[in-house]
Amino acid sequence: MRSVKYECMRMTSHSDGVSGPGLSRMFDGTPCMPTSCTKPARRRSVRSSGESLPRPKGPGDHVYGGGGQPFLNFIIAYEQIARVNYTAAFLLSSSNSGPIDSIVQLGSESIKKKYLTKLATNEWLAAIAITEPDAGSDMGAIRTRAVVEGNKVRINGNKIYVGGGGDFEVYVVFVRMSDAPGIDGLGTVVVDVDAPGLKFGPKFRMLGSRPVPRSEIIFDNC
Repeated sequence: MRSVKYECMRMTSHSDGVSGPGLSRMFDGTPCMPTSCTKPARRRSVRSSGESLPRPKGPGDHVYGGGGQPFLNFIIAYEQIARVNYTAAFLLSSSNSGPIDSIVQLGSESIKKKYLTKLATNEWLAAIAITEPDAGSDMGAIRTRAVVEGNKVRINGNKIYVGGGGDFEVYVVFVRMSDAPGIDGLGTVVVDVDAPGLKFGPKFRMLGSRPVPRSEIIFDNC
């Protein structure tokens, strides 16, 4: 456990000569990710924590590039990184929990092979899209609709406050797939950032964790 903490603190203690609390203040005062955290750099920083950190977990996770570590290791790493800067912790969580969990638990074998292998190495980053203007914490109120058409899915609706919106490569979207009431009618669809009909609204100005881009996602026959 000590090695996990050490690697995490080392990861968050250098960026263009700024370290520790200074780095955190620089991040939090920036309306978007600074130059040092553009896509190539931020992936290197997340990977620099090494194999002591967990990667996609669950049965067969080694097949998809996972580190095979227990989820507790991720929690410890996440907590230690968040002590210095939440933005860095958020990036770590995108490759260890949330959207990854949905793919591991619900995805078909072809979906797992396509996405987990790239998410495990942070070549791609994934966001999870749940919140809607009229459906915040109440998932049963989700209105974004998905219709299965042959071997494709067509989505219409919108999501808000999506962390990584417009910046990440993969979106795990919670949608309504039937008229069943509440959460019984929900499903999950994985959407690529370049999918036709996928649009991104302006970035939201957040009270905290400002460097994490958060935007509206619009699905127009996506």
